[in-house]
Amino acid sequence: TGLYGFNSTYAIAVRNDVIEKYNLKTVSDLAKVSNELKFAANPDYLERADGYPILKETYGLNFKEVLDIDVNLKYQAIASGEVDAINAFTTDAQLAVEDVSLLEDDLHFFKEYLCSTVVRKDTLEKYPELLPVLEMMNGTLTDQKMAELNYQVIVDGKEDHDVAYDYLKELGLVK
Repeated sequence: TGLYGFNSTYAIAVRNDVIEKYNLKTVSDLAKVSNELKFAANPDYLERADGYPILKETYGLNFKEVLDIDVNLKYQAIASGEVDAINAFTTDAQLAVEDVSLLEDDLHFFKEYLCSTVVRKDTLEKYPELLPVLEMMNGTLTDQKMAELNYQVIVDGKEDHDVAYDYLKELGLVK
């Protein structure tokens, strides 16, 4: 139907103190000082044909050290100062609270993964009243808001259906 408004794609997250020290805004800015910094990513990202190898080539990244790290430990590594930058998703729960920020993908390297509802045509033909209801979600979620909702589920341990219901209630879409 429509688009919710958030893009759950790859990004580069950098500790805020590093961003301030080097005045970083974009991944191109990062490339200029990458030889002084440590980067960590999960093994599959480091090996993916559309992952780190092509990112490195596209931006000219040359990190002092590249660490292969478990996906669940990346934010711990960056928070502890073990690394300066990590690969991330724009909707990662930890972005809602960690002292990191995402750099702008100024060369538009990362593909967009825009979230939307997919409904079978025969379902909409059978239940035409469903379409306007589903379209009420269009444009309701930003990357930041999705990260906050993910945080409630992943970190706070709330049930995903409860978090979704509370958000829909906040929007006035359910009672």
